[in-house]
Amino acid sequence: MNSIQSYWTAEFNRRNARYRPSRTALFTEYTETACGEATSQVGPFYCPADQVIYIDLAFFDELRQEFGAQAGPFAEAYVLAHEYGHHVQDL
Repeated sequence: MNSIQSYWTAEFNRRNARYRPSRTALFTEYTETACGEATSQVGPFYCPADQVIYIDLAFFDELRQEFGAQAGPFAEAYVLAHEYGHHVQDL
């Protein structure tokens, strides 16, 4: 997460813009957000209403167990980068 935030800070600076870091909230089973309630069925997501990235920790287990993802940390980093991409789109 820190690497992604650092990358976007530098990229925005390079373009004479200001990147506002997103908070990241980790959850399992259930969480409340400015976008409403979310369960593990939702998985990781970005909520533009509060500009927070919500990461369901059980999602990574599900990737391995149900979908056979074997990339480990690479798959996890891909999911994080994807959600931060939504934050960048929102900015």
